[in-house]
Amino acid sequence: MTLIQLPREAFDENHRLSDAAWRTFTEACSWSTNRQLDGIIPINDVPRFANSPDRAAAIAELIDKDWIYERGENYELGEHGKLLLTREQQERRRARWREKKRKQRQRSTTTSAAHLSSPQTSTGDSPDGLPLGTGDEWDE
Repeated sequence: MTLIQLPREAFDENHRLSDAAWRTFTEACSWSTNRQLDGIIPINDVPRFANSPDRAAAIAELIDKDWIYERGENYELGEHGKLLLTREQQERRRARWREKKRKQRQRSTTTSAAHLSSPQTSTGDSPDGLPLGTGDEWDE
């Protein structure tokens, strides 16, 4: 799943966009984040992510209203796309997640090893020290 974070202003101002333009913009943000493009989207990628039937009109509207900019062979997301996670931020986040998981696995392995190495003494009692029943007492 791709998480995108947009500034509040984007939601406050999206009523100025057509549905096709808003959809295309959010799809562009998602594409950029998922592909780690840092807000720079190759023009040739647009048909791969923009599913609006009015894709060309939506792009033209986004350019006209400065939500995206045309930069040669690429589109650059405008101010509303500046809060997207960069490649570097995503890599740092993933590294922290991997380290957290490594520590969790290490603790889990240590706990499991300690549990397995401790002598197992069973008295037939429940964990709270009471004798285990046979279930027959429920039939009385």
